[in-house]
Amino acid sequence: MKIPHNWHLNPDGSYDVAGDVNLTEEYAHDGKLQIRFGRVTGNFCCYKLKLSTLEGCPAEVGGTFDCTQNKLTTLHGAPKAVGGDFHCTSNPLTSLNGAPKHVNGDFNCSFAKLTTLKGAPTTVGGSFYCSGNYLISLTGAPTEVGGSFECWGNGLRSLRGVPNKVKGRFNCASNKLTTLKYAPKRVDGDFDCASNMLTTLKGCSEIVKGGINCNTNRLTTLKGLPKEIGGSLECTQNRLTSLEGAPMVIGGDFDCSSNQLTSLEGLPESIRGEFKCQANQLVVLKKVPRGATELTYYCNPLNNISIKILKSLSSNRFSDLIKQIRYIDWAGVRGSIYPYEQWVPKSSRIAHINMTPQQARELKALRMSWV
Repeated sequence: MKIPHNWHLNPDGSYDVAGDVNLTEEYAHDGKLQIRFGRVTGNFCCYKLKLSTLEGCPAEVGGTFDCTQNKLTTLHGAPKAVGGDFHCTSNPLTSLNGAPKHVNGDFNCSFAKLTTLKGAPTTVGGSFYCSGNYLISLTGAPTEVGGSFECWGNGLRSLRGVPNKVKGRFNCASNKLTTLKYAPKRVDGDFDCASNMLTTLKGCSEIVKGGINCNTNRLTTLKGLPKEIGGSLECTQNRLTSLEGAPMVIGGDFDCSSNQLTSLEGLPESIRGEFKCQANQLVVLKKVPRGATELTYYCNPLNNISIKILKSLSSNRFSDLIKQIRYIDWAGVRGSIYPYEQWVPKSSRIAHINMTPQQARELKALRMSWV
């Protein structure tokens, strides 16, 4: 077994290393390391060595500690101090006992066999990942996380145990949640709760600086969402019949496609991206949010649309829509119709409603000029 020149032998038989350690199979046998370490100033990597124990690992690692893809069931023997990330993914872990109390970087225990987070670090300076396990709650999770908190793909029925504040993304998608009770009060990144069994959004974070994804749940209302979000809102494939409870200000796209919307009641005041409402049951389309850069409305039984919306459509979309509508609504338009002349279809089949007497006379004159 080769001992590199920068490995310093201690009186107790362990080795201190100034720099990184990347162990290969020659340093492991029968699930154990064949050498003991004291302190390593750089990274320490012992992945894919078929280890069943971390005995012999350094007590202190200045950089990242990586023991992924082994046969570990606990973290006994792991370093007590880690200056960088701690990676123990893809092990058959059933317990986090033995993990350090504090990790300066990320802590990743995803794709294991964990049913509890008891034993996890108390504080994580970077992001915390526990996705792809068998967790039903987050009891035992770190109380402070400096980055994202990822717990998707478990069997979570409760968010109890999650930190009050997440400075990055919070992702609890693909679980069995029916409520967002105990969710973080503040999320500085995106909030993703898609593909659960949510019937309500009550308990959602009060502040979300990024976007919110609540696609593919059982929602009949958007009540519970913050009044303003910094990114996009996605609420497709639910059971919404109106948009009541939606944020008033959305900093990105707004996609409410594939619901059962019969009304856009509760529509946000402004967005900064696309507005998508296709595949619903909308008959009337009188308003879109201020700031919408594009409108997608396909697969709705529309027959009544505002002239202001028609004016915003591209020529192709205008032509498609004119084939199905029966009414054009002029409510809210003051003055002459002539600035809208090119968006007035040459069809007697379409009725024009909510016009002023002057506008009606102008429409009559316009139609006579088509003959």
